[in-house]
Amino acid sequence: SINAMFKWYARSSVCYIYLSDFEFPVHEQHLGSEHDIRAWYHRIWPTMSPRFKASAWFRRGWTLQELLAPKTSHISFLDANWTLIGHLSDLLDDVSAATGIAKMFLTEMGFRNQQRQPGVSIARIMSWASRRNTSREEDVAYCLLGLFNVHMPLLYGEGAANAFHRLQVEIMKKSDDESLFAWTSNREFSGLLAPSPACFVNSENILTSRYAGIRPPYSMTNKGLAFSVPRLHLPEMKDNYHLFQIYLNCFRPPDGEQDLQGSLIIAQHPISLLCTGLDEGASCRASRRFCDVLESSEDLTLHDLNQEFLHGETRVIHVFEPPREE
Repeated sequence: SINAMFKWYARSSVCYIYLSDFEFPVHEQHLGSEHDIRAWYHRIWPTMSPRFKASAWFRRGWTLQELLAPKTSHISFLDANWTLIGHLSDLLDDVSAATGIAKMFLTEMGFRNQQRQPGVSIARIMSWASRRNTSREEDVAYCLLGLFNVHMPLLYGEGAANAFHRLQVEIMKKSDDESLFAWTSNREFSGLLAPSPACFVNSENILTSRYAGIRPPYSMTNKGLAFSVPRLHLPEMKDNYHLFQIYLNCFRPPDGEQDLQGSLIIAQHPISLLCTGLDEGASCRASRRFCDVLESSEDLTLHDLNQEFLHGETRVIHVFEPPREE
């Protein structure tokens, strides 16, 4: 079943990736030695590489798990004539360029072995799916089940937005990675859950902090997503509404820095979401505003956020989830 597909690929002894829209010229028969073949390969490949990277296979939703689940050494690419193009280990630069997936996640110590590291945030995985498409609209969500190790019923006919909403709710039940909320869209008002994987197209470089996972649990309720924030950040009045920031336990690293650890992580500035709502005393109802931008806090660090949760008072905000448009 679809819920088990990722495991099937992960357990495969060999995985052949067939590119029906790419034809690789077979080398001349007299090039018998390995040296001759490699020389020919390096001469011809620069002219073939653009067509290889343009293959539709790299834009399909279902093929993402085919690429990430098996071991790198088990993956081979074949052209339209079933001719071997090369193994993934030989084509890392091209595959990385075609998919937007950094080479570090395509090697033997790649995605499956680094899922618990800060670099493999939910936002980053979603960004890999953001430019992909599927024939059935609900599959934009269903094709990601194995990548997040979640299971849910498949309800074809529910629409893409409903399917993706259910996926995010299931992810929240298993993970406290707040980069799930680090996305952008052209909506002026929204909830904290994205309407589509495409909203994560600019979230590839967002990392999560293992050292800041101390926010009280959040969950979906009939009033929206119940989310705790430090009282220190609540809220200021403007035009009869309250404006306030929700600071997430995730961040954008400095340019070129992708492998931060320990003290370097908690010194980073958290992603900040602007919300507007009504203060109701015991709680606050709100919606996210200006969803087209993700900003980092200028003054607050992840260490400061830790301290506020550890030693300060918190308050629950119910972030309204608007009706999902189909």
